[in-house]
Amino acid sequence: MKNTHFLKLILCLSLTIILLESCNRASHQRRSHAGRNPKKEVRGSRTNVPIVTNAAKKTGASKRSREVVLREQIVESAKKMRGVAYKYGGKTPDTGFDCSGFTSYIYSNSGLSIAGPSYTQAKLGKRKEKDALVAGDLIFFGSADKISHVGIVTKHEEGILEVIHATNTSGVRIENILVSPYWKTRLLYGVDIITGVNDISMH
Repeated sequence: MKNTHFLKLILCLSLTIILLESCNRASHQRRSHAGRNPKKEVRGSRTNVPIVTNAAKKTGASKRSREVVLREQIVESAKKMRGVAYKYGGKTPDTGFDCSGFTSYIYSNSGLSIAGPSYTQAKLGKRKEKDALVAGDLIFFGSADKISHVGIVTKHEEGILEVIHATNTSGVRIENILVSPYWKTRLLYGVDIITGVNDISMH
């Protein structure tokens, strides 16, 4: 009886050891697979994500900013001419400016050729009504049958339509024409020759 009991005990121990080893192997295999699968998923997901290169970012920025930079350049260049005296037919700061000579000089310095009197400049680009004007646009004054003056918009917001122009009384100056009884009644429209700059004669 003792021998039989002893054999049963040995058999139970053997089975227990075999079961434990089987469980350990299965657990190890699960951990190994769990460690490998996420790597495969990450590699697979990366192939589906488009890569935006620095060159692409720069291209997008240049398309967005070309017009903005040009408008800022024109406004800043015009402001540097404040105080230059008026001269009929004048086209440079050394001689003085008339209205169209001033706008032609500023735009030409930014690479846009708009030479000619105010009524000729009014035929360029895209016509815009007062409410649509933005900094850098040309703005024209006169009567229903004649354009007699041109300036450059420097700011347009609620209650302010700021224009820089060469006047025969004060030379190159900036003023809010919405509060000027003289200029407000003579305002006609504006012209945008900056948007779509690639279609404009450059030099």
